[in-house]
Amino acid sequence: YASSWYAFDAGPARFYVLTSAWGDTNTGNGSVYANDAAAHWSPGTPEYEWLLADLKAHPGGLKFAFSHYPFYSDDKSQGSDTFLQGSSSLEGLLATYGVNIAFNGHSHLYERNFASAPGYPITYISGGGGATLETIGPCHAFDAFGLGWSPNRLAGSSCGGAPVPTSATQVFHFIKVSVSGTTVTVAPTDELGRTFDVQTYSFANTITDTVIDSGPANPSNSSTATFSFHSTISPATFACAIDGGTPAPCTSPVTYNGLADGSHSFSVSATAASGTDPTPAVRTWSVDATAPTVPTSVVATPLGPSAVGLTWNASIDTGGVAGYDITRDGVVIGSAGAAQTSYSDATAAAATTYQYAVRARDAAGNTSVYSTPAPVTTPAGVAPFQNGFEASFTGWTSTGGLALQGTTVHSGAFAAEGNTTNGATYAKKTVTAVADGYARVYFNLKSAASQVNLLRMRAVGSVSLGYAFVTASGQLGWRNDVTATTTMSSTVAGPGWHALELHLLVNGTTSISDVWLDGTRLADISSALTNLGTSPVSEFQIGEVQTGRTYDVVFDDAAFGSQRIGP
Repeated sequence: YASSWYAFDAGPARFYVLTSAWGDTNTGNGSVYANDAAAHWSPGTPEYEWLLADLKAHPGGLKFAFSHYPFYSDDKSQGSDTFLQGSSSLEGLLATYGVNIAFNGHSHLYERNFASAPGYPITYISGGGGATLETIGPCHAFDAFGLGWSPNRLAGSSCGGAPVPTSATQVFHFIKVSVSGTTVTVAPTDELGRTFDVQTYSFANTITDTVIDSGPANPSNSSTATFSFHSTISPATFACAIDGGTPAPCTSPVTYNGLADGSHSFSVSATAASGTDPTPAVRTWSVDATAPTVPTSVVATPLGPSAVGLTWNASIDTGGVAGYDITRDGVVIGSAGAAQTSYSDATAAAATTYQYAVRARDAAGNTSVYSTPAPVTTPAGVAPFQNGFEASFTGWTSTGGLALQGTTVHSGAFAAEGNTTNGATYAKKTVTAVADGYARVYFNLKSAASQVNLLRMRAVGSVSLGYAFVTASGQLGWRNDVTATTTMSSTVAGPGWHALELHLLVNGTTSISDVWLDGTRLADISSALTNLGTSPVSEFQIGEVQTGRTYDVVFDDAAFGSQRIGP
């Protein structure tokens, strides 16, 4: 359905015509009510934000709202929309800004409901305009007067104080609403012109409600606080108080200066023709203008040619440290959480000297100065291993199930193919143990009836750290064998050759894992903070030792090193 909404003024009233609907055959994994709420009535959606802004801009006068789905309904087949109910949804939004009556449809009957809470709008269902009527019931306490009809049984039904109708002519209806000043008369009228359940409302004595629209962040690092507010009834005057002081006349916005560190409270109450708000609006917050202490004992340690590990002593802050920022040579390269006192940088270059520094920040936005820089020099990288199968399987520590062939190759004259119905096609290479390792292989997935494991790294004793794989449809995934967790990427490798690169920085709970496909880092399966244990990488593997799988995959141009290899 198209979504449209608008508002207009007529006499002393403002009318809000809203979209609250969803296609019955377009529900996906949800429901029409749930989908409507997500599309139209979640904060941040266009209709919700428009309505909120318009209600704020029109604080006075009568207000009526019109929408399709019913807030409350005793129609068994078209029941209450619970997604619209309560203080945090559409009903609460209308109540907060003084909407008096909401008219709904959807249910093919007549129903008048009590306001669900003081200050909330009265709701009506007018669904007797000509479509097939429906039975009302079972009845709930919110139903003040309801009429239904069963075309199959030719029998009426009722709820609340309504008599049971004896004819469909008593249920087919329209509603006439008359407005005179702040007096509203609602006169349902059946198809023969007879009125029923006529109600007259006086909204002149509606108790005003005070609403705080904006204020300082909590916590705040400013000694100044500004509040804006309004009354649901206009015109109105206001009285404001800070930190429990005597209320004084004020206008919106109001600003307070010179606030000390600590907890504060602000209250405001409106007075209109209907009287003074008996429950002033209150906002509490805390001021924290004091920065955390500077992190001390910052130590930078090379973890390999392209990785550096940092440690430091925790900072102190009265409100608690929220996190840390890390710089390398004066440029921010990352951050650490409040409970962390370590960080791994996997973007360093080999044989390079760097200066690292750390600063702390708190929840109020205060930051310490940066620590004394910690110097470090990364070692030179180890000579990389490269093998394109041009000398058969020479250079590999062990192989199994792979066949040398020259029909499908990425470069050179040969590549290794695993065409199997029982898995176990692999090549392994023992390497100099490194905490920071990069492995790359080109693969061409010709067919697969099962998952195909492509590139793996192992620790001493051939203990698996983790591996990258593709599903039968080519979707990339990563398995961390240390934490026994699997994550899937949204990226799918199509037909043909692809460059797959895997990077593991082994550093306990601050380890790093990265997966690249054709030179692009797959952020949804890479992690800047994971756990890979403490045993360094000592072996990498292409293919899989596991049996019982059916696939046809070709490997070429494998490589391993202590720096980024790339496609």
